Amino acid sequence: EHGNSQIRQKGLFKPTTIFSRKAHNMDEPPSLPAAGDDAQKHGPGGGPRAGGDEISVGQLTRYYRHLRHFMSFFHGKLDSPYQPTHQFTNTELLAITPEAIVTWMRFKLYDKADPGPDDEPVLGSLLTLNGYKVGLSYFMPSKEPWDPATRRGNPTRSGEVNDFLREVKELNLPPSKKRKSDANGGAAVPAPAAGGGGGRG
Repeated sequence: EHGNSQIRQKGLFKPTTIFSRKAHNMDEPPSLPAAGDDAQKHGPGGGPRAGGDEISVGQLTRYYRHLRHFMSFFHGKLDSPYQPTHQFTNTELLAITPEAIVTWMRFKLYDKADPGPDDEPVLGSLLTLNGYKVGLSYFMPSKEPWDPATRRGNPTRSGEVNDFLREVKELNLPPSKKRKSDANGGAAVPAPAAGGGGGRG
């Protein structure tokens, strides 16, 4: 995948398949083109502050794909989504709210940000959404639970996000990504293309 090739070309990873969070200096930005005016950038080679020991390059790339799609949605850029080499600043990440994450998850699940009572999920499951949550959380500047009073912390660790995941759990969705026919054309919903930042995967 393009993101992996960029990572290897820039020398951010050794030829092994494991990325050690403890070994990587998270106070330094990755060696990729600068974006924004913050000293700390979050891109394919950096971002997490704490938690966990190792992560494969493939998993890191998948996590970053989730972040890129969320940020493209959050910034109204789905028609021209962020590319695999884009880096997000702390300022951009600190602007993320639990409400924005829930809206994005609804969009991913229902193919619309404001589904009505008669709408049914068309893509994904609780397992899928939990994967998105973990992927976003990996890059959040804070690993502390979200504090609704100060509106600081990790927005993926918030009551709003957890309440939405409980709602989805109650739907008892099967773990299949292809669950129903498209309401407009009757065609099965296709699985998202690998590496596609502008699709729902």
